[in-house]
Amino acid sequence: MYHVLSRATAALAYVELGMSFCRKHGIHTGRRPSTMASHDWLAARRAWRCMLFIGTWISATIGYVSGNDWDLPDGSNCAVHEDSIDSGPEDLVQIQMVRIAVLKRNILQLNIALPNIAVHTVHTIAYDLQKWHQDLPLCMQLSHLNESTNPAYNEELRYTILLCHCLYLGAITLFYRRTASLLARLEPDRVPAISQAFNMEKLAHDSVVAARQTASILGLLLSQGGIFERCWIVL
Repeated sequence: MYHVLSRATAALAYVELGMSFCRKHGIHTGRRPSTMASHDWLAARRAWRCMLFIGTWISATIGYVSGNDWDLPDGSNCAVHEDSIDSGPEDLVQIQMVRIAVLKRNILQLNIALPNIAVHTVHTIAYDLQKWHQDLPLCMQLSHLNESTNPAYNEELRYTILLCHCLYLGAITLFYRRTASLLARLEPDRVPAISQAFNMEKLAHDSVVAARQTASILGLLLSQGGIFERCWIVL
């Protein structure tokens, strides 16, 4: 991940090349070709989701949005479908990480040039963030991550789920920062009305709560030895 970030432009080029390959072979559609074995299909879908996550993560990190949409998934497109072999919890976690990364990319695309459209988009993103958290599988909820409720989850997977929650909390903070920075570019007399329409007071409150929860999760990771030399990615 360090090399992906340090060579962000080149990494995005490789991601887009990989996504083009997936489109060519129909991997992004969610329909397994009859000529492909189930285990190969599952591996291909994992690779597709990995590239999608890396691409959207880079975009959210460096503030660059590619002109290609990479066939961004709807609610079902990045799921593991019935025609593939049984998938493990790692696939479930990867799917949720892709979904929240796509939401962060959508936040970056928010444009206030057309206020009426921007208000609708802000409300849509706020709803999508809330829905992501509400629809989170029970096994990925913070209250179910201890060893007694999920004894089958190894340490690495537990850490990954915690970092997935950090991605979600980071998206909330990014959402507020993005809307606040866009408001700062408006003429002063337009700010109060747009700010009220955006419900900025709630966004600010949610952002502070998200920051505190992130600190709590990082504290938990630190106490369990889950903070390592690449922890700057989380920060």
